[in-house]
Amino acid sequence: MTEASGWLFDVYPSSEGMVVWLLDDEGKPTTLVDRYEPYFYASGSRESLRLLRQRLSRVKVPIRTERVERTEFWSGRPLEVLKISTTNLLAYRQLVRVAGRLEGIELFNCDIPLPQVYFFERDIFPLAQCHVEHDAEGRIKAMEALDSPWDTHYPIPPLRVMGLRVEGTGINPNHSQQGRLEVEIDGSTYVLEANEPGELLYSFNSLLESHDPDLIMSDWGDSFIIPRLMSLSAAVGVPLLLNRDPRKQKVASRRARSYYTYGKTVYQAGARTLFGRWHVDRHNSFILGEAGLEGLFELARVAKIPVQRTARTSTGTCISNMQLERAVRDDILIPWRK
Repeated sequence: MTEASGWLFDVYPSSEGMVVWLLDDEGKPTTLVDRYEPYFYASGSRESLRLLRQRLSRVKVPIRTERVERTEFWSGRPLEVLKISTTNLLAYRQLVRVAGRLEGIELFNCDIPLPQVYFFERDIFPLAQCHVEHDAEGRIKAMEALDSPWDTHYPIPPLRVMGLRVEGTGINPNHSQQGRLEVEIDGSTYVLEANEPGELLYSFNSLLESHDPDLIMSDWGDSFIIPRLMSLSAAVGVPLLLNRDPRKQKVASRRARSYYTYGKTVYQAGARTLFGRWHVDRHNSFILGEAGLEGLFELARVAKIPVQRTARTSTGTCISNMQLERAVRDDILIPWRK
């Protein structure tokens, strides 16, 4: 058994379990895997639940079911439900979709992002200082947070930061003449020409490999820079090495959306997030703009939401996640599409 310690930097699901990234005191990253079984609950008639098991068995992934008693949210009364879990985290959403299409079935605890439920159940949080025991294959056997999300004074890891922006006056490149790509590292700025897309990508990948940043801070990276780099990569066949995890070839993407809050409609650009490395867009983060990196880290810790997701969400969502944690800990059923 091997011991490791460091800051909890990133987590995300894989077919093997939850991938966990740690940063040690010198900023060196380590990746481990935690065998984790996400679950959701279903209620319905005996016949409906029998049909549900039958449908789920066709998905061809390992599942485990058991009858348990939990607290119904609205009434506070105990309710017997079917707990459905799987060791294949990537198939979890498919199982929920299959269950959600059946009439006579009510689902619970099925629409919380898996990293957040993982934080709840392991009693850990982003940027927690952790002690971990793992085997020779990097599989976690035990993990413990050494600090509390409610600590008011805490160290943060030594982060290597890369800046990304389009050359020019700082005007949104989606609405202006587009300049060259500027990459800032340790106070030096590298200007990459776009005339030869292949050369631009090779140069950019070389900077990523040589400096291995923990955090990429961009200006309009979500809406312009990263989508542009992805398009160039697809066009010329040169892979884009934005992810630190070599098993992840694609950048995680979420579409742009508009929502109504506090009497006004807010537009939010699509998100481009990374695996094993953070990307934060200065122009697509309300929290970063209001509170800086320190405030972003503080909110990620207390809300138990991964840093990249916290950067692109609202304080209201963070508060809701704290309520969800309380419900999970108290075995209260959380209605689907709450």
